[in-house]
Amino acid sequence: MQPQFLIIDDSMASLESIRRSLKKMGFENATKLTDPTEAVAALSAGTLQPDIILIDYMMPEMNGVETCARIRLIDAMIDVPIIMLTGNESADILPNAFLAGANDYIAKPYEPSEFAARVRSCLRLKTEFDYRKYLEDKVDQLESKPRERSSRDRITVQPCLLSSEDFYVAIDAFPRENWQSMSFAAMCLDRAMTNTLPLGSLKARESLANILCHVPIPAGCLFAPLNSEVFCCAMQLDDPQEVNKVAQRFLLAVDKAALFDAKDPRRKPLELRIAVTRPQSESSIVGAIGDAISALTTSKASRSV
Repeated sequence: MQPQFLIIDDSMASLESIRRSLKKMGFENATKLTDPTEAVAALSAGTLQPDIILIDYMMPEMNGVETCARIRLIDAMIDVPIIMLTGNESADILPNAFLAGANDYIAKPYEPSEFAARVRSCLRLKTEFDYRKYLEDKVDQLESKPRERSSRDRITVQPCLLSSEDFYVAIDAFPRENWQSMSFAAMCLDRAMTNTLPLGSLKARESLANILCHVPIPAGCLFAPLNSEVFCCAMQLDDPQEVNKVAQRFLLAVDKAALFDAKDPRRKPLELRIAVTRPQSESSIVGAIGDAISALTTSKASRSV
């Protein structure tokens, strides 16, 4: 089944251009709407159920950022990738778009190759979202604890950021008043810090990132590699028990994978070392991440949090 696209743009010419670009990629199912209010209403009513939404920024009455924010308030639209299209180069637009819930952006006028690459990237993201929902159901079944569900509880995937710089930029985009309610879980393989095993072909290096990326994490979390050894998960969770639950999922996933150093004759499974910290004040958010990373190097960095 082909993915369903929703295009929101007040310009009929722009709508048709985007539709043609999608058609060249082999995608025929695209709904075009010029009125963002009508689009939000249709999404709220469930009459439209797209796999990807493309929104133009410059629209009268309601711009793309506001449209994106309203769409994210719809429970069924939490995990649907949103791409913002903009010809405005203002420095405020992109941070606001990402804060409103956009997953990516395309600058106008766009190159066909860039357009295709970003759309296909969001299609892969949608596949991951669907897989996370499946994992969430499985996790809930295993925990066997009936609970009230909310949009914040919904499991989703956060794309691995390409660099530590991008990670800190994303953290900085969160509202300052939310910083003190965040937690940071830094993690690495025990071998990576202790160096007790010989260097060489390490199976874990090739597969650890993939394992960690498939661990269910709540919506609003960010996950990224900070360097070749250390990963970090930033969590917007107020409840320490929920933070602990997420951390334990990372631990259990690595235990289940039974990674080992290829040069270790004992084939002893490598364990994940993890440290969780919270900022002490609004200004200490970077320090909290640094503290978590530093804790990984101490003998007290534990497998329980």
